[in-house]
Amino acid sequence: MIQTPLLFGLAQALHGMLMRPHGVPLRSLGVVLCPPFGYQNLCTYRPLRTLARRLAEEGWPVLRFDWPGNGDSADPRPDEGIETVATWTDVIREATATLRSSTGVDDVVLAGLGIGGTLAACAASEQDVSGLALLSPYPTGAAYLRAGGGVRSATGPRTAVDRRTQPYNRRRARQGLRGSQAGHRR
Repeated sequence: MIQTPLLFGLAQALHGMLMRPHGVPLRSLGVVLCPPFGYQNLCTYRPLRTLARRLAEEGWPVLRFDWPGNGDSADPRPDEGIETVATWTDVIREATATLRSSTGVDDVVLAGLGIGGTLAACAASEQDVSGLALLSPYPTGAAYLRAGGGVRSATGPRTAVDRRTQPYNRRRARQGLRGSQAGHRR
């Protein structure tokens, strides 16, 4: 397997890693891996890298990439507005074109995890791809936000709040008790 780092997209601002087979015949089908965002991307980086490596060892060329403003991809300019579905699907379209031009494959499959799968499905409706492999995609953007996506997902998992102690502590605080007298633990 041969790994080649790539810069692609407008102004060469996007970073990708192209994995090509070595010692096995190159298949005419390539794979673009669309990662999730934020904390989910952090947690799934190694498994997606392993998936890409194993696919390449079996003969499929694979391109994995970093979204704008993530990983080794450049931060977008403020006037570009990265937070639109159209911008993200453009990134997938550019990744697909880069895979085709770098390897000579005719057919491409988009594989995405989480919100990356949702965006891969959106991008597939706008371009010619041979297939989709969607791993736990969100049916809507609202479902992604309900699951803790967006800014919150970039900061890690939510912490639980013990709601049973809050009214007790508020009541004790109103009575003028402080510290351990108010039920606070140190």
